Amino acid sequence: MIAAPLLLVVVLGWRVAVGFHGNDWRRTELAREGFQVTGVVSARDYVSAVQRFLDKSVDSSSLFLDFGS
Repeated sequence: MIAAPLLLVVVLGWRVAVGFHGNDWRRTELAREGFQVTGVVSARDYVSAVQRFLDKSVDSSSLFLDFGS
């Protein structure tokens, strides 16, 4: 049987490795499924993040239509 301090070090090391690489593994899996990273946004909550992303990604000139008048 493994000694308790050694088991603690092994489990802690495993958790640190998963913590550092978890998002990389998720991003790789999403890329395999066809998703693309188009931008990174930071906000207080989900709705604010989506709004900030859309504000940055939508071309403001495309919001106005030219009717040739």
